[in-house]
Amino acid sequence: MSRRIPDETVQDVLNRVDIVDVIGDYVTLTQRGANAKGLCPFHQEKTPSFTVSPAKGIFYCFGCQASGDAVRFLILSENITFPEAVRMLADRYGIHIPEGRDSKQDSELQQLYRLHQAAVAFFVQRLAQDPGAQAVREYCRTRQLSREVVERFALGYAPHTWEMLGREMQRQGYSQDVLVRSGLVATRDHRPGVYDRFRHRLMFPIYDRQGRPIAFGGRLLEGGSDSHQAPKYLNSPETPIFQKNRTLYGFHLAKQAVRQHGQMIIVEGYTDVIACHRQGVTHVVGTLGTALTETHASMLKGLTRDVVLVFDGDTAGGKAAERGIGLFLDAGVRVQVVTLPEGEDPDSFLRQHSGAAFLQRVAEAQSFLEFVLARMGRFSDLRTPTGRADCVARVVPMLKKIESEVERWGYMIQLAEHLGMPPEVLEREMNPGSTKRSQPTSKSSSFNRFSDHSSSGQRSFGRRPQPPVGVQPPQRS
Repeated sequence: MSRRIPDETVQDVLNRVDIVDVIGDYVTLTQRGANAKGLCPFHQEKTPSFTVSPAKGIFYCFGCQASGDAVRFLILSENITFPEAVRMLADRYGIHIPEGRDSKQDSELQQLYRLHQAAVAFFVQRLAQDPGAQAVREYCRTRQLSREVVERFALGYAPHTWEMLGREMQRQGYSQDVLVRSGLVATRDHRPGVYDRFRHRLMFPIYDRQGRPIAFGGRLLEGGSDSHQAPKYLNSPETPIFQKNRTLYGFHLAKQAVRQHGQMIIVEGYTDVIACHRQGVTHVVGTLGTALTETHASMLKGLTRDVVLVFDGDTAGGKAAERGIGLFLDAGVRVQVVTLPEGEDPDSFLRQHSGAAFLQRVAEAQSFLEFVLARMGRFSDLRTPTGRADCVARVVPMLKKIESEVERWGYMIQLAEHLGMPPEVLEREMNPGSTKRSQPTSKSSSFNRFSDHSSSGQRSFGRRPQPPVGVQPPQRS
């Protein structure tokens, strides 16, 4: 496969690409003299050791020793082959790649990329021309989606038929085997042939970070013959070019805005992302109907260190947000949470309020600790010893993930104040066995000291400070 691209062509690509521009899609880089620096995307680190030299066209990490040129960076970041990385760069910069003698048939990945681009064009055309798409056009009007927004996201319509897409793609030269591998069609169970996976649905193309369509999500419309059995939302299955744990909806459109704001907003679905764009909020991405993963957190870590989760204001949304908190703390990313009113999601909120009102909610986002404590307060009585113990058991593992000792201590003090307990009790929970447990001089003094905190729920100021845990006060002579 590598013989398809002549060496002189590879060198021409490397000479013409801007390595800072390429790596900047994955890592937030800061100029340091002639070079740029950032946090390495290939290992966990607290201080930047990843350096990019635009003059030499190379990168190097002093922490893990990863190094190479722009092609090598894409190979490591995207888990792709050398020819695929070269073609990705060539497509980005409009460089023509001459085909070799042995390349009469494209590689599987290139066929899949082109097939998805052809399918986007097919669905867009059906939305404009198909009489059955009237329900989609009406849905777009009720959702206040302008023509410009529909075109920006290349929304389309999957016809209410079983074979129209498959037949059209085969007419354009794509084999049935490639169509099946793409997930756009599926094989029949009891007879030969294939059928279209998406039928009578509003279609949302899903793009990779380079802006290439790699999959689809489809929203089922009312009136379909199988509307009672089929799921409301249906995604493409995973394929060689589409893995859910490496993909976020709208990421290719959000990259530049995220750099400008220094922050990324994460919502739960396609319509939430589109609603944000409709109101001018563009530093936003959406999950694909699945939970956030470690890979998602690692993807975003290089681009921003501040994430705001805006999930639905219901129990499921709260659980999803809490799962995401742990992942981002593990990746060294600060995370806050916006809690919308019960029954609201970003889409419904933005149809009633402005983008400025939404951003105000984001500016007033809760810290992850405030969010978790508020959730626990709904289901547990934090005034009881059992409730406090459950809360500490749930929160302390999160606090341990925080890299900054100053931040971690600050959150620990907040937690102690909220629960009305001495900070040293939490310190022992944070670091079991690191200090000797101090024994109270009497049961009554221990009880009074704890009740001083718990009665008000606040730290008591103006009292004689207690000695550090395990240290005896000096004896009066």
